[in-house]
Amino acid sequence: MLDLGTGTIRRLTQDRRKLHGLDWTADGGAVVIASNRLGDFALWSVAVDTGVARPVAAGLTRIGAVATSAGRIAAEVETSRATLMV
Repeated sequence: MLDLGTGTIRRLTQDRRKLHGLDWTADGGAVVIASNRLGDFALWSVAVDTGVARPVAAGLTRIGAVATSAGRIAAEVETSRATLMV
């Protein structure tokens, strides 16, 4: 996080896991990210003031872009299809 007023840079997450996509919540109090912080990718809301993360949606395979608006979250989710031939 970069504070444009002071120029101070602060790390928001501490778990050193992969992140894909991010967007601010409407109130600016959190950032919604896609991360594999518990193994599988999931959407997380990370509070800007404390860095506390809470799960929003779990069990997603791969997540690309994330967008928030009007209390809703949209995420690009990669899926694969498999065909079993017998």
